[in-house]
Amino acid sequence: MPYSKSNSAHLLILLLACSFTWAPLAQSKSLSDSQLKDVQERVQNDSITADDTKSLEETAKNKAQPIMRRVHCFALLSQYYFSKGKWQPASDAIEEALKLDGKSPEALAQRAYIHSYTTDPKSAALALKYYDQAIAANQDKSWLYLNRGSIKKLQKQFKEAIADFDKADQLTMRETKHHHAMALALKTQCLGQLKMYEDCIKLGDSIKSEALPDLLKTDLLEETGLAKLSLNKEKDAIADFSQALKMLATAAIGRLYYLRGVCHHKLKETELANKDLDQAISLGFRVPGAPPPDRVVKLDLSSEKLFQPLIAQARKTLPEAKARFLKGLPKGYTFSVTTRIYDKNKKFEQVFVIVKSWSGDRIEGILNNEVQLQGFKLGQALTVYEKDVLDWTIVNTKGEEEGNLIGKFIDKNLADQK
Repeated sequence: MPYSKSNSAHLLILLLACSFTWAPLAQSKSLSDSQLKDVQERVQNDSITADDTKSLEETAKNKAQPIMRRVHCFALLSQYYFSKGKWQPASDAIEEALKLDGKSPEALAQRAYIHSYTTDPKSAALALKYYDQAIAANQDKSWLYLNRGSIKKLQKQFKEAIADFDKADQLTMRETKHHHAMALALKTQCLGQLKMYEDCIKLGDSIKSEALPDLLKTDLLEETGLAKLSLNKEKDAIADFSQALKMLATAAIGRLYYLRGVCHHKLKETELANKDLDQAISLGFRVPGAPPPDRVVKLDLSSEKLFQPLIAQARKTLPEAKARFLKGLPKGYTFSVTTRIYDKNKKFEQVFVIVKSWSGDRIEGILNNEVQLQGFKLGQALTVYEKDVLDWTIVNTKGEEEGNLIGKFIDKNLADQK
């Protein structure tokens, strides 16, 4: 299916546990100093046990314990829950820590951290607020600036993000070269998004040999490749895209094949261009801004029945998708609905309709398929009613899609049918 970067690629969220050290206290009835240190290491290594969590909870809730120790235990519990995808318990644990000490640098940083994984602008604003508070209490932590900058980058606040990455870069002289390379890689991506292509290329090329997480390095190579393509340096761009492709071994590389194909096309290398484009399409990549293509498959009764749960799920989420459309999608996004059109003999074809307006339950759109039915043609205006919508799809400017449950099912299960 289409190339879609995970949130961790957009948001460079660094691990929190190793960023705070525990100051030993006198031994107590709960976890001893050495035991607490061992538990912290197991949290960091994702090897924590049920007994560990029970001991952390007992120590955190023990009012006889020093507040600093209790806060630390709640923070460790929050890290553990969050690592297991249990967002609410993670949030509850850190709020308990902040009730004990509302100015705890560790707790403030952890609260910001667990609110970082979001693409919702409202949630992102809250995460940024928490990072502001955490930074006020931890002004010497480079990873906090990296994380806050990453959220600003995702929200397209590129200049503000660069300021945070520059600050992180300054602080890494006292912390770690690892953070230094990350800060510069993220700054490179912002420069590219600001169309400062020469600066993007210069900085990006200077850190390609640095040790970076694979996802971040492939993002870096894609950004410098795009900058070179924008400056008509197609051969240099091909080198970057090719290096990125070698690092990825999943179906998430369709976009990079597409971009490399664009370079070959501009160089009039038609055969190579077509080869890359075919590969991109085979991996599910959609040309930016284009609704998903119609797939012709032979459907028997059993296949039709398989679609019913998908249609039910799509209709359940349609009101939310509709609300997003009416509120206004970002520039370059397209919204399409899947429906069926019938001829006078009641023969039908399943098609995509690009939505242009939506009033009540009435959708006005444009047919986006070549069809065989008489009386219909690509590009004609169509009216669709909500009751006839089978599925919906939103495609962003990178060709990444949301929805299209039926199309994804066909791609996965019926792709070999002709």
